[in-house]
Amino acid sequence: MKIDKNDGRPRYTEPPQRNTVARMTTVYDFTADTLAGAPMPLSDYAGEVLLIVNVASKCGLTPQYAGLETLYRKYRGRGFQVLGFPCNQFGGQEPGEAAEIASFCSLTYDVSFPLFAKIDVNGEHAHPLYAFLKAQKRGWLGSDIKWNFTKFLIGRDGAVLARFAPNIAPKSLDKHIERAFDPQPPREPKPKRERKPKPERKPKAAPNVKAPPKPKKERPKPGA
Repeated sequence: MKIDKNDGRPRYTEPPQRNTVARMTTVYDFTADTLAGAPMPLSDYAGEVLLIVNVASKCGLTPQYAGLETLYRKYRGRGFQVLGFPCNQFGGQEPGEAAEIASFCSLTYDVSFPLFAKIDVNGEHAHPLYAFLKAQKRGWLGSDIKWNFTKFLIGRDGAVLARFAPNIAPKSLDKHIERAFDPQPPREPKPKRERKPKPERKPKAAPNVKAPPKPKKERPKPGA
């Protein structure tokens, strides 16, 4: 990765080829730079439930940092991480350098969950992780990220479980996180019941035909 001197945005010298991303099967196959600039393999989070979010410091949704931190503190003891990826692609709402982003998040929202280096999430310079995430879960209007604070929920096996739009508040994700901790096993199909052969029907007996009544004998009339 190199930094463009014109706008300070991260640029990948060799954009990931589609077939390269296609070979990746889970989130754990990727590496991302921390906010301090050190490469970190996401396999370090193997076995944990992850919420991956593209964040920004000057957005109308920036107060979601507080809700994300609440989720992190509530569930981290059970194996849960929020991973924040600053991005300046939406309205230029994350213009700061790494130190400025870290200071803002810490002082304003007391953020303690991991933050990573600023990246692109759309376009040819999108980080390979986001190319993978978008391919796994499309949004309502296509695969591209529409705005800051789009959220991806990752299961313990590194698979992408769900994608949530920017306006979905973190506090509404509890039930989804709980399900990620204890996924329901797939229901086994019920065995088909064997139908018992129908008993052969006995031929109906011929109906009893009543004999016609005997004609009454006419008595001779008196005086006849």
